[in-house]
Amino acid sequence: MQNQILIVHADRDFAKQLGGEVLKAYKMPCQLATSTDQARNMLDAYADRFYLAIVDVDFPDVCETDIVDLISEAGVPSMVLTNVKNADLRRKLFSKNIVDYWIKEYGSSTSYVVSAIGQLRRNEDVKVLVVDDSTGFRRLVQHLLIRKKFKVLEAENGIHALQLLMEHRDVRLIVTDYEMPQMSGFQLVREVRNHFGKHKIAILGLSSSEEHGVTAKLLKAGANDFLKKPFEVEEFYCRIDQNLEIIQMFELIEETSNTDFLTKLFNRKYFFEICPPMFQRAARDGQTYALAMMDIDHFKKVNDGYGHDGGDEVLRKVAAKLKQQFRPQDLVSRFGGEEFCVVFGPIDHDAALAKLENLRIAIAAMAIPFEKANIQITMSIGMCLSSGDSVEETIRTADQRLYLAKNGGRNRVVARD
Repeated sequence: MQNQILIVHADRDFAKQLGGEVLKAYKMPCQLATSTDQARNMLDAYADRFYLAIVDVDFPDVCETDIVDLISEAGVPSMVLTNVKNADLRRKLFSKNIVDYWIKEYGSSTSYVVSAIGQLRRNEDVKVLVVDDSTGFRRLVQHLLIRKKFKVLEAENGIHALQLLMEHRDVRLIVTDYEMPQMSGFQLVREVRNHFGKHKIAILGLSSSEEHGVTAKLLKAGANDFLKKPFEVEEFYCRIDQNLEIIQMFELIEETSNTDFLTKLFNRKYFFEICPPMFQRAARDGQTYALAMMDIDHFKKVNDGYGHDGGDEVLRKVAAKLKQQFRPQDLVSRFGGEEFCVVFGPIDHDAALAKLENLRIAIAAMAIPFEKANIQITMSIGMCLSSGDSVEETIRTADQRLYLAKNGGRNRVVARD
């Protein structure tokens, strides 16, 4: 399993500091080599364990590319640190199996490296679609992207790309040529933008064309960026990273806007955006959805007895239990304070009641560790089935039944008036 980092650096103190920061940030242990011979021995014994090598190429009496060749031959991608500002050296190194190149005087090497490792780890979850009618060029771009840990899909033209995009709607970046048969890159960009905004999918256009205005044409069609063929590998990587950072920033803003900070459940705002279409589909298809309003019993006593930190821990654990008990397609949200709401279905009355009873029992069985105590709680639940009623009316009915559950002794589910 590739879960370790190899640090090849002549300065043991620096290497240990960097290794400590990487371990703290990502729980990835680091092996330190202060000479080429040590690095060779580690690679001979453990090459299949290394996720990445961080290499200082400023060793005395050793060619910079020799160290990188040694690591590349072992199949380990490397990130290079150096004091050398030399364009020829950069081109040579990027023709090998390196993913990044950092000149030390630009700033803190440790913070840059730790951040770059984080981006590599995020890349593992990112799908990139490469579109080009040249098999050889597609393979080249695919190789460069796989080196950076991306998941790569290939299409030979725009029509094939759109088919793949409909099958893989989680693609976050498209790298497309401009000139292609059947559907050009320009036409592809316009079609993609009919379905996906710039905050959902980034598009990097490529072209070797000398046609005047190609860059402006692609950008106006909806591409995020453009790069002339043939390109420098380092510039290609920089454009990829920058465009994905923008997509990830949009995703973070959207997530922050739609989720509760403490519990990571959806918030009330998002609930009222998503729930009405769910109810409309249910009414159209003749289906019933269950809506449950839930409240932690005597939550004030938890805050009084264990402080707000204890109360927050209870809310987090209850939220985790709700996620565990319901499916990803169910709408689980925190309404505020100790109150939660869940919409699930299609389902009938008895099945919904059984599911909520199981949840109630599971909540009551929890022992939530906090400091030296185990906090135990119960939950009251009011449920209503909806097959066409408005969201507000269904919530009112479920709320009334929650009130009956509270007045009836708490720690119970009420599903009828």
